[in-house]
Amino acid sequence: MGRKHPDQAEKTLGVRQSPTGNRTEELNYLKSKVEAWADKVRTRHIPPDLVWLSLTTGIMRTVLWPMVSTCFTEAECNEIMAPIYDAGLSRSNIVRTMNRAIVHGPKEFCGFGLPNIYVESGIYKIDRLC
Repeated sequence: MGRKHPDQAEKTLGVRQSPTGNRTEELNYLKSKVEAWADKVRTRHIPPDLVWLSLTTGIMRTVLWPMVSTCFTEAECNEIMAPIYDAGLSRSNIVRTMNRAIVHGPKEFCGFGLPNIYVESGIYKIDRLC
């Protein structure tokens, strides 16, 4: 590991972090991963059930992994999720403008069970304290 400016992030355990707490590199990385995934989903012929499977078990796990150690605002989380809502929901035969309470609601209450990354990051942080 070489010397870096304190604002420069270094990838450690799959998360780009800097000593000063600068999270822009991780934000840009997650946005690029999500946009690449959305582009693949949009441009290929994939059945809706496989798109949903890829969304819930693939890209959402990639997005949720760094949430334990990062502190994104709700606006930044929505910025990360925008391509997922746009491409992932519509290619899964779900209206992309559907109320987020239904999209993120638990399946027991007739929701789709898609994790809200802002809420999940808060839960991870609280869970880590206990």
